Amino acid sequence: MAVLEYISWSELLENTNLTAEHADSPPIRPSPYDRARLFANSAQFDKALRDAAAIRTLLPGSGLGYLCMGDVYCQQGHYAAAISIYDHGLEAVPDSDPYYQHLQQCRSVAVTSNNKRVDFISQLPLDIVVTNILPRMEPACLASNELYGPLYVSRTWQKRIVQQSKGLTLGFDQETDTFKTGHDLLVRFAPDLYLYCDSTTPHLPTLHGLQLISDSLTHLHIDGYHAFELCDILESCPNLVSLETGSVEAVISSPPSSHYPNLTHLALHDVSEEAPSHDDVIDILSLFPSLLSFELTPTADSSILTMLHEYCPYLQVLYYGAKNYHPKKIDAHPNRKGIRSAHLGGEYIEDLFIQGDLVQFLYIHRNVLETVEFGGEFEADDSLWKLNDRNSEASFMGLTSIDLATTRPFLSLDIITWLISNAPNVKNIGLNELYLQPHVANAMINSIHLPS
Repeated sequence: MAVLEYISWSELLENTNLTAEHADSPPIRPSPYDRARLFANSAQFDKALRDAAAIRTLLPGSGLGYLCMGDVYCQQGHYAAAISIYDHGLEAVPDSDPYYQHLQQCRSVAVTSNNKRVDFISQLPLDIVVTNILPRMEPACLASNELYGPLYVSRTWQKRIVQQSKGLTLGFDQETDTFKTGHDLLVRFAPDLYLYCDSTTPHLPTLHGLQLISDSLTHLHIDGYHAFELCDILESCPNLVSLETGSVEAVISSPPSSHYPNLTHLALHDVSEEAPSHDDVIDILSLFPSLLSFELTPTADSSILTMLHEYCPYLQVLYYGAKNYHPKKIDAHPNRKGIRSAHLGGEYIEDLFIQGDLVQFLYIHRNVLETVEFGGEFEADDSLWKLNDRNSEASFMGLTSIDLATTRPFLSLDIITWLISNAPNVKNIGLNELYLQPHVANAMINSIHLPS
């Protein structure tokens, strides 16, 4: 490459055109937009929002101020607020604004970020979630006109929320738009349902609704206003574990398609104006071989008492002509046989028990009986069951509580004396004062475990 050692400036500058340019000096102080970004990047969000608001005031027709403010909210994680600002900007700024498309893009990103959920509940141990987290975040009762966000994060969140000891109570009233708020997703997976019906409740739509949630429904309490039959409910909800009914007709109008081995608790109250027939009760009991507790009001004839063990061998808690007002306190185990807790009569004056049926019932379950309560009317008969005092074959070794305080009219004093005398471990006896006759009093005196 040749090196020019001599330059002729006269020739170089000959016929030269000169152009002069000038401009304003760059500003020494940063613009409000740049300053807002600096504040936001240094976590001074209040100052950043102040500058963004100033830009919106100075340039009301520009999208720059909305972009700036939305960006600050996004950096804070307040995506809902950012979406709101972007929406305001898209309404206030014309389509021709150079920032309009950028506003749309930023809004889309904010919506995506706002829809993200941190699934910490499914990752933590169940005991921590149930005992420490849920009690702090969950209301005691959720009204049907409210939308409770945590229930709709995922199926896992739903299961964890209903797994806590108190569960979740969702109260429905008569709003016509109940299922328009998203609660249909929750009800579809609800394991426990209380349903109150009146004269205006449609029959077939209600049964259809039960079918829709039957996969997860295990506990149902229905007050039916005599509009339903037991067989319809069972066919609509085949997976029930517990069924409590009020004013539901306790009849099986057609042969059932199958038995219901999952159902362990059955309570049929106020089944009709007249007591169900003997055959109706037998048809019902034959459907539930795994039944652990059974309640019925009003009662059929008392001979049913002597046949319960044939159809429901694992039945342990019985309310026959009586109501259990604390059903959640039932203590029953699926591998045990024989009735441990018997409550007979007291709910309906018309309930009548034959004393011979009572004695036979007590004898059948003598080895496991722990609690006996009588509250109905008893009628004497010529029973062949002998009341042998201290007969070892009729000892009630596990019987600790006998309650005869509400029995009407007189139960045979011989039966009372026989029962107390053969329950050596009884600790509590409730008696009407009219029962305190010499034979009964002597039997009580010999009960060494009664409190003095």
